[in-house]
Amino acid sequence: MISCFCRRIKNCLSPSNKIFLKTIASGVDFLGWVNFTDHRVLRTVTKRRMLRRIEAYSTSETIQSYLGLMKYGNTSRLQGELHYIDFAMEL
Repeated sequence: MISCFCRRIKNCLSPSNKIFLKTIASGVDFLGWVNFTDHRVLRTVTKRRMLRRIEAYSTSETIQSYLGLMKYGNTSRLQGELHYIDFAMEL
């Protein structure tokens, strides 16, 4: 019964490449974050986009907005870099 179900699912999914199976150890990508069992990191593309926008629109409000986003994950090093940029802008 389980093998029949797996064959039906495989036949339904094989033409499209929208769904793929990965291990949980590689993390679950969701809303710009890669969620692991014990921590969460910012996705690389999201981080690059954030740094590109900060270079283009370097205001204190922009930096504070991204700092608010980053408090939800393990981003202490990146937060330190943004605090440095924000402090340098105030000088």
